[in-house]
Amino acid sequence: MDNASYSWSLLDLPVADILVDHVAPYLTWKDLTKFRTCSRKCKELADQMFAGIRELVLDYGYKGPIPLILQTCRQLRIIFLGYVTLRNDQVHQLMSNNRLLDTVSIIDSCKRITSRGLVPLVSCNKIKHLALVSMDIHDEFLIEFANNNKKLKSVNFRRCYNFSVEALQHFFRNEPELEVINLSCSYFDISPILTTISQTCFNLQRVKVYGSIIRDRNVLKNFTKNRRRVEFYIKCYDSDSEMLEKERGISLSYARNLWEFNVQISSIRI
Repeated sequence: MDNASYSWSLLDLPVADILVDHVAPYLTWKDLTKFRTCSRKCKELADQMFAGIRELVLDYGYKGPIPLILQTCRQLRIIFLGYVTLRNDQVHQLMSNNRLLDTVSIIDSCKRITSRGLVPLVSCNKIKHLALVSMDIHDEFLIEFANNNKKLKSVNFRRCYNFSVEALQHFFRNEPELEVINLSCSYFDISPILTTISQTCFNLQRVKVYGSIIRDRNVLKNFTKNRRRVEFYIKCYDSDSEMLEKERGISLSYARNLWEFNVQISSIRI
């Protein structure tokens, strides 16, 4: 039979073996949403392929086909939520369905999402990058997460003001592989937390601290032992420490002292 008489298309490929497992991981939910509009057959195929996508990005109020995503997605590695109006129960379902997550970022104006929606993350022990910015999360979640997931490479808790010093210390004691830390504490002395970090996170490369107080003038020097150069981006408020001058920033004299110990202050803000 003449081979030219055969006509193959994407629709003829095996769904589970090829399209879901090998094609969908390279597509986004937006790609599949557009594909769904081509024909009835494409819609049926796209709905099945949602099971294979690896990355979910929902931002600036654009929800996407949320019911379909919640029902179908089971292989996500990356979840990014920003400026969305998802409810706690929806986030809980999304996290529960995707236990292989590597990266979770929930930032800015996701005000309806709290610790209750994030509970399933406690049992996702493959997470390496966690960003929870401007969120209403509390000590209990932080402690339980650290007890079960000890593989974090980066963490961002900027503008999360409900954590206690003790909970943050417990968290950092259990995350020895951290390389990047971004942290805001609500105008209390962050020195004990930095001390804990210096004693635990020996792979640390960069630290950003905002809206905190540092009263221990020697705490940053602790980072010079048994590690490479650490970069600090620090914005501090009033402190009783001599290391902070009246203009409420890290003094240049103190910064020069730190440089001698291989601690680099890359940005001094007041």
